[in-house]
Amino acid sequence: MKLLRFLILITLIFVSSSIFAKSSLEEQIFDEGMELFMRKDYRGSSSYLGQVVDMQPNHHQARYYFVLSLVFQGQTNEALKHLTILRKIFPQSAVYSSLESDLRRNMMPQKTVSEREIYSGNIITENRKIRQTVKNKNTEKLASDFVKVVNLIDEENYEQAEILLKQFIKNKKNDADKGRAHALLGLIYFNRQNYPLAVEHYKKSFGLKAGDFEANFMTASAYINMQMPDEALKYFKAALKINDDDIFARTYMADIYVKQAKYAEAGQVYKDILKIDATVTDAEVGLANLQLEQGFVENAVNLVNDILSKNPDNAKARFLKARALLEKQLYAESLEEAEYA
Repeated sequence: MKLLRFLILITLIFVSSSIFAKSSLEEQIFDEGMELFMRKDYRGSSSYLGQVVDMQPNHHQARYYFVLSLVFQGQTNEALKHLTILRKIFPQSAVYSSLESDLRRNMMPQKTVSEREIYSGNIITENRKIRQTVKNKNTEKLASDFVKVVNLIDEENYEQAEILLKQFIKNKKNDADKGRAHALLGLIYFNRQNYPLAVEHYKKSFGLKAGDFEANFMTASAYINMQMPDEALKYFKAALKINDDDIFARTYMADIYVKQAKYAEAGQVYKDILKIDATVTDAEVGLANLQLEQGFVENAVNLVNDILSKNPDNAKARFLKARALLEKQLYAESLEEAEYA
């Protein structure tokens, strides 16, 4: 029986390690979004989940919770737009049908949400920005072109969107607009998991449209998927020069540094995150994990205990404590922590 419990413990700890080493960037962002959703931080969850939907349009679970996050913020029109996509894919779903009926029957008042409040990588934000800057017929036509492409991307009609964007690049003279078109092509190829081609178009966009946070962030994301961490770091840093207080880019930089065993650099990034937002528990857990990775088990336990005193249900902290207790050969206590998580 003791041997069985010990094997269970080892299995739990092994499985928990995936929390600190997700298989893809999208999964990491999705997990963060769901954690915020469960804490009823709907503005935060919509930022994360909206990014997942942009990067992986066929992630239907992310889109569903993105819809709910928008609804709870009063952004009914945007919620309906994404719910319509789900309804087309799952026409027999009673859940989606009922939700759509309720929303159309009880249209909530729209809230005004600034671009600052929504993660700048979100296509919806770019779409809203285009709509808000319509001033003349030429701009109206330009907005219409991009809105059509964005809608096609949302519907995963990549082939038609690609054709329109290539025609747009060929016919337009404005470099900034061509740059935006190349960035959208980059997004299409990213969603198709053709990361080299995504990088190619994002890089073309840099020379035409400077100061694009999303393009730099997505280029870094593509390099992560291509297993090229140093290149990813380069573009995350470029993104931070445009938006210095972005926590997403910093978090992924820290992950790269940890995997490269550059613990001092990772620690500094986590500290910078906490300076921006002291409530980011993942950064605190990251600092504790660094202590454990370097063999400072007691320090790790102390840091984790401090986290758990404020948030006893934090699963990442619980699993990290279980790992630390396992290092100290406190098997029963480690199993208890893992089971609690």
